Amino acid sequence: MSIMPLLERAEFVKLRYRVRLLEEIDLDLATLLRLRRNFRAAGQYMLASGPTTGTGINRFSALFSPPIAEDPSARQRFQRSGAAFVLQPDPQSCRHYSRGELLTFPVVLWGGQQERIVDLARVFQALGQRGLRYDAGRFELIEIAGQDSSGSYANLWRQGEALEQVQSPLRDADWWLSTLPAGVQSVALHFVTPARLLKNQRPLFQADFVTLFPFILRRVTSMLYAHCRIEPVDDVGALLELAREVTVAENQLQWQDWRQLGPDAAHQHPLGGIMGSVQLHGAAVEDLFSLLELGTLMNLGKNAAYGAGQYRLELSGR
Repeated sequence: MSIMPLLERAEFVKLRYRVRLLEEIDLDLATLLRLRRNFRAAGQYMLASGPTTGTGINRFSALFSPPIAEDPSARQRFQRSGAAFVLQPDPQSCRHYSRGELLTFPVVLWGGQQERIVDLARVFQALGQRGLRYDAGRFELIEIAGQDSSGSYANLWRQGEALEQVQSPLRDADWWLSTLPAGVQSVALHFVTPARLLKNQRPLFQADFVTLFPFILRRVTSMLYAHCRIEPVDDVGALLELAREVTVAENQLQWQDWRQLGPDAAHQHPLGGIMGSVQLHGAAVEDLFSLLELGTLMNLGKNAAYGAGQYRLELSGR
């Protein structure tokens, strides 16, 4: 069953922005998941008053907050999309860092515009002056690497070179999906970072695949429409019905309540979300596999662009 036509127009690139710490910091996952305010402020500083894109859109808006669809029917079908970039921090990178050590930020960038790689680099440079936290974590950007079709990362830029010359190999979603295993009917969906999912403006404290799937569907379709200008799904109802046909062998999804502590109440923020995994089986998994895989490149829920709601798929037989 072909559920997503036109994916050859859905271009993306996987990047690694590498920085050198200018001061020591105890880096925990909560710090990495709370970059939204400082990251947006850095983006406003670097891009808001700069030149527009080729389509006349402010470069900050194009990267951080794409315009709402002008088509009234599209407004109903798609939620307002988030940023064109998706930070995907590695929890294993959380530790104490000394001055001079290196830290890598994995990023997926959607839309196929090379200028966005440069814009995002300038945002990282400005963020480095502010720091990862209000009290620590200043850094300097030293390198950008991009993933090619073989899955290897090649250097695109080093500190001291002209950013304007950066060029990265782009990949389209149709080609990328064609490289994945076919006929998959058994898979585990495992959350790497907490997914803060909101239903009727309230956090979703319990989840199974049927309640989780609409969030994946909305995230994927909205991102592809906003940044690639394609409508990848013809029949939403059919996909929701397929999700109900999936057999859940084991559901270990659960809410984890944790927060980043600060020196006072003003710096204490809840960061809880859905964690754990769910084991999926059945022929319907094969039909939904492409969409689920695309979701691994986009994250889910509140602050998805900044690392929250990252998940991976683990094949467990066919």
